[in-house]
Amino acid sequence: MPLAIISYSLLQLKVTTIALNDVVWRNLGLCNQQLKALLHHWFACGAIFGCIALVLSVVMMIVCCVLAVRDFFVHNHHSPTISFQNGTDLEWRTVDVDVVNRTLAYSSGPNLESPTNGRFLVSLIPGINLPLYAVGYYFFALFFAGVFHEAGHAIAASIEQVQMQAAGVFIWLIYPGAFVDLDDTALKFIPPWAKLKIVCAGVWHNAVFAITSLVILMTLPSWIGWVYRDLRSIHNGSAWNGGVVVLDVEKQSPLHTNLPVGSIIMAVNEVQISFGVNDWDTGLAKALETSASVRQGYCIDKEVISNGPASCCNVDLERPLGDYGNAYQCFLPQDIVNMRPLIELHKDALQSSPKSCVDLESVLRFADLCSVDGDCPNTSEPQLCMSAYIPNQHIRIIRLHTLDILERKEIKRQRKDHVSELNVTKSSKSHIFGRGNVEGSVPMTDRHIPIPLRTVLYLGDPREISESVRIGCFYPRHRYFPLSVPYKIERILHFLISFNTALAFFNMIPAQDMDGFHAFSALFDIFLEIQSSGTLPSGMKLESCEYWGVFQLCCWEY
Repeated sequence: MPLAIISYSLLQLKVTTIALNDVVWRNLGLCNQQLKALLHHWFACGAIFGCIALVLSVVMMIVCCVLAVRDFFVHNHHSPTISFQNGTDLEWRTVDVDVVNRTLAYSSGPNLESPTNGRFLVSLIPGINLPLYAVGYYFFALFFAGVFHEAGHAIAASIEQVQMQAAGVFIWLIYPGAFVDLDDTALKFIPPWAKLKIVCAGVWHNAVFAITSLVILMTLPSWIGWVYRDLRSIHNGSAWNGGVVVLDVEKQSPLHTNLPVGSIIMAVNEVQISFGVNDWDTGLAKALETSASVRQGYCIDKEVISNGPASCCNVDLERPLGDYGNAYQCFLPQDIVNMRPLIELHKDALQSSPKSCVDLESVLRFADLCSVDGDCPNTSEPQLCMSAYIPNQHIRIIRLHTLDILERKEIKRQRKDHVSELNVTKSSKSHIFGRGNVEGSVPMTDRHIPIPLRTVLYLGDPREISESVRIGCFYPRHRYFPLSVPYKIERILHFLISFNTALAFFNMIPAQDMDGFHAFSALFDIFLEIQSSGTLPSGMKLESCEYWGVFQLCCWEY
């Protein structure tokens, strides 16, 4: 027989080899007695785990069936929801805004996540609910979990003196897998306990590998800390005081040109990001939860309000940001904006209210915050508390405070022009708001020099930011290290945990041709041996046979 045979049929390609038979048999035969005894105990633990997994798999299937029946008969008419990682569920709304320009980023509509309805089992289908960029990780983890599973069967069988006849891999449709072919005759004559250890060895290996992958994932910052910084680690006097790094931004997002890959987002509005993704989600959730009728007020000089144009205030529900240009935004007195709902305000109060178009970026950068006119500081020019008027209750003004990490030579080359630009901006805009503060610089590591934070202003639904911007917490210590490596490792570990856990439990379902069926058969043989010894009550003998008959019938029907 050749060392490898390639066979194919409809939708399946299979490669079978006998080259591993003697390798596994010979190497395990050369093991000393201590190692063999250790392996016997190892697979005995696997048999115990398999029995527990058998029970849990049945319980999980019953729960899934109950949930499926409930969903079939109970119809929910609620709006689709999207969830941040902190558990906040919010209704989905469409925002129709089509203006995009320089540092102001405008939304063009949110993306909707498919909810899981609280289930703990979710089917991953490549191209449907699994992103295409993750397909490679998906198939690698699936194939590796299958190989590790079958290796457990092969090693346990050799320990129990059952020789492997062949092994191989296959591709069914697009899904990869592996298999081992054991000597069926030898399996029939070994003790039931040995058979149970062989059957449960595969799921036992999957469970151990899932736990190992979980430990590696939880300790990943320690493993890669010498190459990548964990932004969640707070170091006083360092620039690495929290934040999240931008990994990717969808091309259709208005933030694509404003958030370069590798930039660090330090805060969302006033929410400082100190602990990674959780703070990021918290900041976006708070922005979305803010009541639309209570707009933030800003102190603006009366002279600017009276002399400013009003063209940008020609807004409606279809064009909530107007058509005057993205640099200007319509502002109304804070007390009028908060007096009644936005739709009523748009119908009557807008025409008679004092209003003005003001550079929104300048307002957010330089103006004092206020709730009423009395909150504004006493300056040479009297000020009013004004609020941005946007007749759409789902649009938010979001400030993303970002830090672009530049190398020392590039910063030295640009620093003079950058500081000069800040001074010009300060002198030209300070008269509008009675003060001229600019955002301060942050201390850098010894490889960099101080540069100021950059603020990206975003008008739109915060959920679109959550969907279109991929963020992480690891940043390379040197520019030669790829930014994506920690996240590729993290992603493959997630898939390995998922697939190995799934194989560890669902392969133990007592259905025909699955490990659970053979494990239940071995358990029944053990039960018969105990029964033949006379230690069981006589009333249990007939019941056990009846249970076995019903079980066989159900499995064959399955």
